[in-house]
Amino acid sequence: MAPSSGHAPDHALICKALNLSWGFLSGQDRAFTPLLPLAPPLYQDQAYYIHVQVEDDERSYVVSVLLPRDDARDVASYMFGTDDLKDGDLQDACGEVCNVFANRELLQLGQSAVINMGRTGYLLRETYEATIAQGRLISGYVGEDGERRAYVLVFEMISEV
Repeated sequence: MAPSSGHAPDHALICKALNLSWGFLSGQDRAFTPLLPLAPPLYQDQAYYIHVQVEDDERSYVVSVLLPRDDARDVASYMFGTDDLKDGDLQDACGEVCNVFANRELLQLGQSAVINMGRTGYLLRETYEATIAQGRLISGYVGEDGERRAYVLVFEMISEV
């Protein structure tokens, strides 16, 4: 995705913001890198999304975060200070990860851009597939820890899901 200036995304800046945010939310280090090749990964059971509308250019984006269940548990445990978690705790924590990750750096927006962010929601498999079909994946990042892969995806919406 190119910012309004027409320049290529600053992947180093975006990855740094994701790395810092992950540490803040999970208490763990994780190095996010650009997703290459840029293609939607397989659906994961801890998947969340948020709609972002940019008033300046009338563009609509969907930011999706897909986490393995172990990552979701780690984040929730860190946020709530307990290992005694319910599914609702995982949903709250993962929704917050999506909310924090959907920032101006990720979307390559300047400070003057007027944005309207929706509420985070659980991303059903069918909705994820519809987002892939009705949107254009314009950037993606992956944070790996062994076999665990956390994905952050940005879709520019061509039609509404």
